Amino acid sequence: MGSKFYLDKGYYIVKKKGIVELFSLSFTFLFTFISDIKKLFFYKTDLLYFINKNKYAATSNPYKRIYINPIEIEYENTNIPYDCLGRIVDGSWDDLKQQKPISKMSTYRGLVERFSEQKSWNETEYVSNADKIITLKGSHRGYNDIQSFIKFRCDYLDKLYYKIYSKGYSPNIDSDHQIKDICKKDGGVKKNIEPLVVISRHGEIYLRDGLHRLTIAKILDIKSIPVNVVARHKEWQKMRDRIYKKPISELTIEEKQYLNHPDMQDIS
Repeated sequence: MGSKFYLDKGYYIVKKKGIVELFSLSFTFLFTFISDIKKLFFYKTDLLYFINKNKYAATSNPYKRIYINPIEIEYENTNIPYDCLGRIVDGSWDDLKQQKPISKMSTYRGLVERFSEQKSWNETEYVSNADKIITLKGSHRGYNDIQSFIKFRCDYLDKLYYKIYSKGYSPNIDSDHQIKDICKKDGGVKKNIEPLVVISRHGEIYLRDGLHRLTIAKILDIKSIPVNVVARHKEWQKMRDRIYKKPISELTIEEKQYLNHPDMQDIS
């Protein structure tokens, strides 16, 4: 039984028995699946999509990828949890002061040292930072010693880089995820989706997760990669709705400037 079955059943329960009964049954249903993070991720995504389609005119299919230029993504924003896709969130989470410059992150700098400057892994900030974390906390990404981290995690990144270098960028789902730290915490969600982004009230796109792939794409000067949207600011969703509802001839100057935005290609 797919997500549509449960959504239709939920609609039927609301009509016949009310919202309280739906919540009661939903808690029972969620408890059944609480140990399956991957399944919860996709059911929550489907539920939000069902709700948002009834609130907004231009609700995007949460599984639909948008295509971005990696060079244009300069900041990371981790204020929104990625326990599902397609959130529409109000508030100040997209304030520029809360963004982290990607160019200053140890992962970014370490991968640049490895693949642009041709340094050995032991010479990179990526490994030195991992070593510090292992010393301080006892483990990092599931590795208890830096030798294992280099042997498995760094070797995986070498293979990922040279695969993209030689064959071009391919969807994340096509990659080899058979190393111990991949999917350790998210139940296998990441290997089924692309790098994750959030979109601010003014349409700025910030990275939410997927720094390794984004960095490699930047290093290789790849012009376009697919991403999934974790969240849009409520004001940006309103902009999508306005553009969706109007013919191009009636759009304001402000609205017209967004017609070529990556997140407007499904409606403009």
